[in-house]
Amino acid sequence: MTHGTAQHLIALYNKAVEYYSALDDERHLQYLMKLQNMLRDETLQQVMEVSDVGTVDPQSNSSQTHSRQSSLSEEEGKVSHNAKAII
Repeated sequence: MTHGTAQHLIALYNKAVEYYSALDDERHLQYLMKLQNMLRDETLQQVMEVSDVGTVDPQSNSSQTHSRQSSLSEEEGKVSHNAKAII
């Protein structure tokens, strides 16, 4: 099973649980149990862990973005200073 397939199946089970629950239909419990059993599956957990290894930490990404923004601000300041000197 691939990460994408697992994510898609989880989304479908969630929709089924929400749908049948909104109708007060007991079938929502069947889909909830299927979802819980799937999430307990060791193979699925390994697939999800392996796919998470390649993801970027949002906090480290934001610090990189902040660093780039600081560099851009410094460059804009230099350009502005040079433009004033020319005028």
